[in-house]
Amino acid sequence: SELAEAHRNEQNGNLKAALHDFQAVLVLDGLQAEALAGKQRVMAELQGDPKALADGLEDGIRSYYASRFEQAAASISLYLDGGGLHNQGAAHFYLGASLLSQAILADPHDQAKQSSLRQDADQQFQMARQENYLPVEKLVSPRILAEWAQSGSRQ
Repeated sequence: SELAEAHRNEQNGNLKAALHDFQAVLVLDGLQAEALAGKQRVMAELQGDPKALADGLEDGIRSYYASRFEQAAASISLYLDGGGLHNQGAAHFYLGASLLSQAILADPHDQAKQSSLRQDADQQFQMARQENYLPVEKLVSPRILAEWAQSGSRQ
């Protein structure tokens, strides 16, 4: 199981993999106590490791470009929650883009989920703007850029 794999990775010192596995369990069950505790333990260890945090951000951005939006959001959130200090503007932008992509692809009958994801994306875009982040337009979908532009007009 994913949880057993997370524990194995944690015991072997492969903290990034353990964190990813704990996060995968939490995507399925956000209240799974063992996964929550494991995620907290691993995050506490990673906080003292800026390189691991930066690698997590890079993994998140790679996941975004591979259209693995939930994984991207999870990795980037961990970077931000773990105290990543550099590239916060990029982190907020790509987290917003990942959330917005999830909203676009969500079940059209689940308006509450779409609305929540869009609001969260808008909030992330606003935080990216506060960091004076400007996306590389040729690398980002025109639909995402349109929402990015609209979020700037709502500030």
